[in-house]
Amino acid sequence: MAEGNKTQWRDEASDPRVTGNAFWTTNSRVNKYGRGITWGTCELFVDNDGGKWEITWDGVVEGSPANGDLYIKGVAKGVGVEGDVEGLTAKWFYILDQANVGFYYTSEGFIHEK
Repeated sequence: MAEGNKTQWRDEASDPRVTGNAFWTTNSRVNKYGRGITWGTCELFVDNDGGKWEITWDGVVEGSPANGDLYIKGVAKGVGVEGDVEGLTAKWFYILDQANVGFYYTSEGFIHEK
């Protein structure tokens, strides 16, 4: 089991309310074949002082970054806690696929307006 791994990356989206710098905490429990579950939290800081999202997420995982074949499919739920996004809620469905195209992350979701 891996707990508390921290990563940072930039989230780019067609909606500027979810575009910015993201700080992820990742946990996972996988078997000897690299299959299992993953979950964690994220803080997404929206560009141009647009606010902050607090996000929880979970999914299934297969493979590993070290082998170049990581695949994660999951769901994330966010709450806007500051700035322009304060009071909004969101849900994303995402896929991270390192195996087929390098490090590639896609998401699709919706934001509930105030």
